[in-house]
Amino acid sequence: MPYQICPTTFDDRQTVLDLWQRNLPTAKEGRYGWLYGEGSARDWLLQDDEAVVIGSVGLMRRAFRVRNRSVTAGQAVDMNVDQAHRSLGPALQLQRKALEASDEQGLLFVYGVCDRRSQLVLQRIGYRLLGDVGRWAKPLRSEFFLPSSIRNRKLRRCVGNVVDTALFYTSKERCCRSSRSGRLEIVDRYDERFDALFERVAGSFPLLGERSAEFLNWRFADAPDIRYRAVTLSGEGDELRGYLVYQSQGTVAHVADFLYETPQDLAVLLREFLLIARRRGRHSAVVESLVPQPVADLLRRFGFLPRPSNWPLLVYTPKATQPEWQDEGLFDLDNWYFTRADVDTDV
Repeated sequence: MPYQICPTTFDDRQTVLDLWQRNLPTAKEGRYGWLYGEGSARDWLLQDDEAVVIGSVGLMRRAFRVRNRSVTAGQAVDMNVDQAHRSLGPALQLQRKALEASDEQGLLFVYGVCDRRSQLVLQRIGYRLLGDVGRWAKPLRSEFFLPSSIRNRKLRRCVGNVVDTALFYTSKERCCRSSRSGRLEIVDRYDERFDALFERVAGSFPLLGERSAEFLNWRFADAPDIRYRAVTLSGEGDELRGYLVYQSQGTVAHVADFLYETPQDLAVLLREFLLIARRRGRHSAVVESLVPQPVADLLRRFGFLPRPSNWPLLVYTPKATQPEWQDEGLFDLDNWYFTRADVDTDV
């Protein structure tokens, strides 16, 4: 069956939302204007031979520092095809369009984070699989993790309270921070201090997505449907030494992003985040990220355990530039600093 791809217009908004309702049910209505209106993404529609829209794909621009060199990349987003057309051909046609657009826009590489089914499509079109984004989890309340053999509700609660008390008094976050730790605050928006922090630390990471105040305000403060907050750590003269963005979905507290001057600064922020999660009765805390080894070690010290991940990261570059990017370390998963800030979705 022949298919045709065309760019969307403002009048196509409801058409795309109808597609999402059928194929991406977790995508909320407000996300479209946030991503394609206020954000940097573009999208295209896929039509069948009767001009009926049966799929779409998007491409979001994303600024990076690679070895402290500013580059502009892209993220493939929102690929979806109606059930009756889910053969390989339509999906490949949509992804080819996204790559064609990335070349027209001068994007130096494109990355994708997807489920296992979409992973096969991206690999077929030339993306390289780097590996899975890490997932770390820490239980905060034990009642919901106790063996199913403890069926009595009162007994489960009693056992849970005993275990929870033990967990708290042996937890890293219970340790008092020193008087030199700095000033902690909770903020909802991001100012020029975040620009200064990003510029100071960007050279410390081989591959780091932009975390300017403008970007953080769009990604987190203005995100639809989910309320994010950030714990900040400031030193003398109100200079920002680090921040940690978090949000909650149900009983789980999620770390969405963090940036820091030293691992010690991040330790202070993690401690405060976990105390907040405990006070609000969350059952567990989760971090999904690619981070340097010192941060992985820090997460382990705070009681986070690596868990199975279903979040593969893939990268596409034109063949002509692959040797150059190989030298830059783009295809080495260990070089990526990657959090929820670097993706377009919160679910």
